[in-house]
Amino acid sequence: MFPEKYKGDPTKIRYRSSWEQRVFQQCDTSHSIIAWASEEIQIPYVDPTTYDPATGAPKLRMYIPDIWLQVKLADDSIKTMMFEIKPHKETIAPVNKQGKRRDRVLSENITYVKNLAKWEAAQKLCNKYGWEFKVISEQQIFG
Repeated sequence: MFPEKYKGDPTKIRYRSSWEQRVFQQCDTSHSIIAWASEEIQIPYVDPTTYDPATGAPKLRMYIPDIWLQVKLADDSIKTMMFEIKPHKETIAPVNKQGKRRDRVLSENITYVKNLAKWEAAQKLCNKYGWEFKVISEQQIFG
C-alpha cells in the first residue's frame, strides 16, 4: 500500500511465515511507522554450535533479523527498532520432558543456543546505535 515507507526494493519483500507477513502488513499500514525493511541488515555473530575444523574455533556467521523499522512517537521523536519473529517455544530454554526423542532434544537445544548468540549480536549492534531490539512471538503478534 505504501511502498515509499519500505527501505529497500518493495518488490523483493521477504517473509517466511504468515506471522511475518502479518507484522509486515502492520508496518505498512501503521501511521506511526514511517520506515521499515525486511531482512536488510546483516550482523556477524559467533555461532557456538559450529566449529572450524582447521582452527577448532567457533564459526563466524551472519544473522539477518526479520525487520528493521522507525516509529514516530507522540513527541515527534523517532525510535528505531529491530525485531526477530520466532515461535514462542524458540524464545525460551527447551524443556527436556521424559519420553522426548533424544535427537529432538538436541535439535531444540542447538536452536536455542544459536538464537541466543544471534540475539546477543543484534543487541550489541542496537546498543551501539541507540536502537531497540526485540524478539517477538505469536503471543505479541496475536495478543
